[in-house]
Amino acid sequence: MADLTAQQVILKLRKKTDASWVRCGVTVYQAVNRPTNRTREPTTAGQLLVLPRTTARRLPTVSWLHGTIAYRKAIASENPDAADRRAAYHL
Repeated sequence: MADLTAQQVILKLRKKTDASWVRCGVTVYQAVNRPTNRTREPTTAGQLLVLPRTTARRLPTVSWLHGTIAYRKAIASENPDAADRRAAYHL
């Protein structure tokens, strides 16, 4: 979905949160799953995967999980300004 330099991450975050801690860029992916709902009808579920762009050989594991969000345009993998996406950029 995106390859962002550290400066681009700072620009995206600085209006809504402290971005002084940003040290590297990120690569952003969207994963789409095709599960079934409780009545076994097909539905779509998505998730956002954000990885640091760094040459470090060891990376800490960072996970940001949220509950179910019913409105599709509010989820981090769909909405570039979603609070969950900003949280995921805190690598």
